[in-house]
Amino acid sequence: MLTREKTLSRQDHLEGLFKAYPDANREVVFKEDVLREGYSFTEEALQATEKARQPFYNVYIYDRVNKEEFQHNEPLRAPESISLHGGPYGLRGALTIGQILNPKSPYVVDVVDGRVQFCAREGDSLVPLAGVEEPGPTPEYWSRRFEDGELMCHQAGPGWVTAFNLCQYWGPKEECIFCNINSSAPEARRRGEVGRRPYKDHQRVGLALEEQYHRCTWPAGTKPDWVRITGGQITSKLAGLAEADFYLQYVDAIVESIGEVWPINLAMTPQPQESAKRLREHGVHTRSVNFEVWDRELFKFVCPGKERYVGRDEWLRRSLGEIEVFGVGGHVSPRFCAGIEVIKPWGFDTIAEGLQSTREGLEFFMSHGAVPRPVSLRIEQGTALGRLVGFDAYPAVDYFIQLDMIWYELWQKYRPGHVDARDPIGPGINRYAYNAAEDMGA
Repeated sequence: MLTREKTLSRQDHLEGLFKAYPDANREVVFKEDVLREGYSFTEEALQATEKARQPFYNVYIYDRVNKEEFQHNEPLRAPESISLHGGPYGLRGALTIGQILNPKSPYVVDVVDGRVQFCAREGDSLVPLAGVEEPGPTPEYWSRRFEDGELMCHQAGPGWVTAFNLCQYWGPKEECIFCNINSSAPEARRRGEVGRRPYKDHQRVGLALEEQYHRCTWPAGTKPDWVRITGGQITSKLAGLAEADFYLQYVDAIVESIGEVWPINLAMTPQPQESAKRLREHGVHTRSVNFEVWDRELFKFVCPGKERYVGRDEWLRRSLGEIEVFGVGGHVSPRFCAGIEVIKPWGFDTIAEGLQSTREGLEFFMSHGAVPRPVSLRIEQGTALGRLVGFDAYPAVDYFIQLDMIWYELWQKYRPGHVDARDPIGPGINRYAYNAAEDMGA
């Protein structure tokens, strides 16, 4: 355990940001800085949070360094997210931050005075900045198995299914430059993760959801209340099925096992209207149709596969058509990769230009009744972006804070609903772990 001091340069950094952005919640400022820098764990903290570690993999790997650079094998031991509260900045509720592991980060999770705390690093010293919500009882679902011994959570997590663990946008001429879905599978095997396969068994997915809903008890506040089905894009066929048919297998299996008691969100390529109507008829309630970057030329560079197989204008037309099918109010949610638009040398020259471009995209979707979600850029291993610019080429944290403020301003103007129609918006109640725009509000 490390020694501690009362004041640290990181605190000065944070307090300078609080003063510079008085209209942004402290939770927003704090979270964006942590998302940009990542964090690490001490051995004591890993032991203390062991019950929170979910026994399944993440389809993406967000670590800022290679596996060999970790001291305590954090990638296989750390929880998928942490929730922060209190501390000298009075963080409200449970500020949820996803797992972005970085042993070089100024932020460290440690055990201080018998409690797990989120700390800032100054040399060999740490100072607590917030409490970390300690794990409650381990959900019994983590230990449930099929008859052949496979863990059910390897087919379906609590309320979500990664149906296809790869993407048919393949290679440098098709893959989105920030995405590591195709490289994360071999990396996961190398680090010792188990249970990963190209795509899931839809019948087993249905059985796993039936177990979650009908036969498992859940610690207070942890029972799933919706289902998200996601995975890579399918450009031709997979298992003999076109994209919509492939993903509908999972929708049908879930509806057959538990009915439509949990709304189903499906993330995949936006569909022509007749296909979108078919999704709705089968039981899909909300749609994620990730747009990534607004500028026309950047879209071609950042998302070459989307441009090649669908095209920017057609992606927009289909997205608007899906709003007609699924309705306004957050039933259609296009994700933006926030920050990619100002990465040099191809991005905008200034923060102001990048913000203005993304504002146009956010406003376009909100004015039509969709709720776009800006997800703060993560430069990941195995991506074209990482190879081109390295892991530290992030825009200043100011960019993300200002974009969060723009998002909230537009959300207040159009009131299009909540992201995915259910997620709450506000400090300490936003459940999404990889952006802070939804932590805005009173």
